[in-house]
Amino acid sequence: MLKMYTIMAPEKELKPGEQLFAQGDWGDKCFIVQKGSIHLYYNQKLFAMIPQGEILGEMALIEENKRFATARAGKDGARLYELSKDRFLKLVKERPEFSLEILKCMSSRLRTWGSLNIR
Repeated sequence: MLKMYTIMAPEKELKPGEQLFAQGDWGDKCFIVQKGSIHLYYNQKLFAMIPQGEILGEMALIEENKRFATARAGKDGARLYELSKDRFLKLVKERPEFSLEILKCMSSRLRTWGSLNIR
């Protein structure tokens, strides 16, 4: 679980349905869901839910690209840890176990989302 890497990370609170970021926005930070969930939409269609303990927004940081999807808080809202690009890259370089957790998360998503026709 990624929670252990969030010491000193700022927190962000979202009300139910509140938007975190939009598809096409530039990604300058990523987030770890501390409480609640985040729903992801591609072209306004819901395709995934990010539960407590998982990361989101990391793809835009890694690829230095725009956001693939729009992210909104689930029905109970969400509390997130916010990681700047600098903090994310520092964790990747200094904590191999953090990188492994990110890879596990991304691999699981590829396995699950790969079968979806979201384009």
